[in-house]
Amino acid sequence: MATVSNYYEILEVSLDATFEEIKKSFQKKIRQEHPDKSSDENSQKKASKLIEAYKVLSDENLRSEYNKQYEQQHQKANRGQCFDQINLEKQSNLIDYECEQCGEINTIQIASRNKDEDFVIVECIGCNLKLQINLK
Repeated sequence: MATVSNYYEILEVSLDATFEEIKKSFQKKIRQEHPDKSSDENSQKKASKLIEAYKVLSDENLRSEYNKQYEQQHQKANRGQCFDQINLEKQSNLIDYECEQCGEINTIQIASRNKDEDFVIVECIGCNLKLQINLK
């Protein structure tokens, strides 16, 4: 399943936000992040994300479809299911991993290896996505 961006978080509105709340938040944030107004080198990317989020959440049909995908993704995360797995065959205890959900680079250190353990589960520091690391 493809990862769904959190448009509500991008626009800083609640899941039950009205169209007016979404519009007001979008207008405020786009003024702050507009590439012509912001000195932030990532302003173009941030503005694009804001526009994408606004287009989806301001359209009733797109928002309904988005909410279904978003809910499915977060139900899995809340049930503790892993979205990704890494097989660790080397004896290294240090792994760099880019989270498939938020893009955060995580350095995972496995302190000790219990011979009885086949895997460990860790969480992304950026979004709490669970990752299973197979130790075989």
